[in-house]
Amino acid sequence: MSYGGDSRMGGGLGNKQEIMQQVQQEMLMSQMQGLVQRMSLTCFEKCIEKPGTSLSSSEQSCLAKCMDRYLETTTVVTNSYAGRVQQMASQGEH
Repeated sequence: MSYGGDSRMGGGLGNKQEIMQQVQQEMLMSQMQGLVQRMSLTCFEKCIEKPGTSLSSSEQSCLAKCMDRYLETTTVVTNSYAGRVQQMASQGEH
């Protein structure tokens, strides 16, 4: 790994924006992985009574519904939070 003299690592504004965009994408990916992990654990504990080599049809149905509800809830909470942040930001401008 080189820490100096790399022409790709110039100090230009475009490069900083690219790095920030990459960091934001990596943070989003990490958040999504955490969401999937929490959802999997929550729904597994709720729906799987006896872990085995296959899932019963009721377990499959429960998992599908649980994951749908989990994602819907996460979307509602995220949108609500984003709306409040935006509202607070606009109030700060006045």
